Amino acid sequence: FAPLGSWRLSSEGEIRPQGLHPQRYENVNRLLVRSARSKVIELGDEQVKLPDGKLQARTAGLQDPASFMIQVAYQFILDPSKARPGSSFEMTVLTLRKPEPLVFDVIEEVELDTPMGRIPTLHVRPRKAIVDDGALPANVWFAPGLQYLPVRIAMKMKDDVWLEMNLAKAPQQTPGQPSSQGPAASAAAPAP
Repeated sequence: FAPLGSWRLSSEGEIRPQGLHPQRYENVNRLLVRSARSKVIELGDEQVKLPDGKLQARTAGLQDPASFMIQVAYQFILDPSKARPGSSFEMTVLTLRKPEPLVFDVIEEVELDTPMGRIPTLHVRPRKAIVDDGALPANVWFAPGLQYLPVRIAMKMKDDVWLEMNLAKAPQQTPGQPSSQGPAASAAAPAP
């Protein structure tokens, strides 16, 4: 049957020593019959311009809904102690209306069946699943053997509506470059 629509989140920015530094976020929702206008957030170094034109101060480490999963992966590479079941960490994620400080819990290590076979993953979940009448990933499974790329994402859209995305094929990755600075420096950082 024909697809019911599409939903695209995109993030543009830079990779800095602290990780991803988003500069432009776009949310294009064309689900079901009606299409919504594209919503864009401009992220300057000092201020953030929301889709309604309001300006807010930019906080350190701020991520958007498209970049934050890759930032989590990057943080796991930089500091493997964050990637242990039972640990928690905080990150501020910008919604279409405001920055939202979120706490993420590392739940468990679990193997998932994928088209590539069984892959060991790390299950991470924000304590708050729905923010600002919009969805954030409720559950993300990161694969340590794939530079912590997400291989499964389950998003709670509304009370009983979930969106699930799963790895369909092997990801295209750049191998790490040897470095004298240790293992964290040799891991390639995913591009935004």
